[in-house]
Amino acid sequence: MRQQLTWGEVLSAVRRIGAPPAEIHGPGYTLVNLKTTFYTVSRSKDVSLTLIGYAVNVNLKPTGYTWHWGDGTTQTTKNPGRPYPSTDITHTYTHATTPGPPLRLSVDVTYTVRYRVDSGPWITIPATLTIPGPTTALPVKQASAVLVPAQ
Repeated sequence: MRQQLTWGEVLSAVRRIGAPPAEIHGPGYTLVNLKTTFYTVSRSKDVSLTLIGYAVNVNLKPTGYTWHWGDGTTQTTKNPGRPYPSTDITHTYTHATTPGPPLRLSVDVTYTVRYRVDSGPWITIPATLTIPGPTTALPVKQASAVLVPAQ
């Protein structure tokens, strides 16, 4: 009799294989008090493995995003956002970083994992898998008003 395969063993194997990290996309810099649009690109991943003699198909689907804004705040969303002019995911910074180093932003992607054994029915694992993303530098600048003579 074969050993029963548990969802914990499947999740452990998926953690060893890993899931794709996502990085934040946005402007090269932003201004203080400007609502700035960000987004990320993440995709589902399908993997086939053999675990303790079973053929296992695994599907990882991105279902949540935790945005680390670099200023000590975070935001959790269910969608990855879209490029500007969309305002799905925005953040407003209240302090400039210049002079000084830019902020370090990142986004963690949470995946829902489901699997099937030997082409059987799909089973959703009751735990999620969160993959931290790499950091992206973002300078925050302070705009200054300039008076110009009328022409």
